[in-house]
Amino acid sequence: RTEGKTPQIAQDQLERDIKSIVTRWEDRFISIGGDRAAQIAVSQSYKEQFSPDSALKDIEDILGCPAAEGGLRIALYRHEGDSDSQLGLKIFHADTPLALSRRVPMLEHLGFTVISEHTHELEITDIGGGNRRAVILHDMEIATTDGKGVSLEADSDRLKEAILAIWHGRIDSDGFNRLVVGAGLAVREAMVLRAIARYLRQAGLQFPGDFISDALARYPDIAAKLFELFRTRFDLTLDDKTRKTALSGLTRDIDGALTNVPNQD
Repeated sequence: RTEGKTPQIAQDQLERDIKSIVTRWEDRFISIGGDRAAQIAVSQSYKEQFSPDSALKDIEDILGCPAAEGGLRIALYRHEGDSDSQLGLKIFHADTPLALSRRVPMLEHLGFTVISEHTHELEITDIGGGNRRAVILHDMEIATTDGKGVSLEADSDRLKEAILAIWHGRIDSDGFNRLVVGAGLAVREAMVLRAIARYLRQAGLQFPGDFISDALARYPDIAAKLFELFRTRFDLTLDDKTRKTALSGLTRDIDGALTNVPNQD
């Protein structure tokens, strides 16, 4: 060094740092992941994207992927330094890649924009048996279209449930799914508002295209209260007095919120 003081680094810390530099990625992964990590082979691209320590979080999804419904497992995470509106989405699929043309519209209907995507090839080997199984990882960087923050702690389970339900065809992939993020509804709760909109259309109340889903997504607080109104009206656990009081309060809140909507046609 020609400038400043020479840093004093503890001997044990220096030894750990050197060992970390010279240790192969696979050796580090197996040393912290044990026999389960030893069953997994990863591509060079995966090693460049994820450290052995962060890959530890993927073991459960990688090994559990072949036995999952449709061979599909997903995980949500956030890179250090990312804003609350940004998320990482890992889609693990057994044997074959999943078409980007199907993944992107599904995420857009949930209110996300896809920023980037990397695909990594992984492989599972049965210890002793020698049987091999491919697992494809689609690592996607996504962000909410409206810039609204997403809490991994509060929203992750609800989002994963929605993605899996949509992918497996149990829920339609359309604009009503934006209410999962925007209004904090479970995917089946958003389905109630979708069903009501279809009933109104069949009853002769015609709106163009995605008018209703767009309106609800634009005013998510009102959408959440509309679902709460439906749930309260048909909640069999409530007595008549409690139900009447709750419905009155919700109706008042919705009417008040609607006064701030510029165009109510």
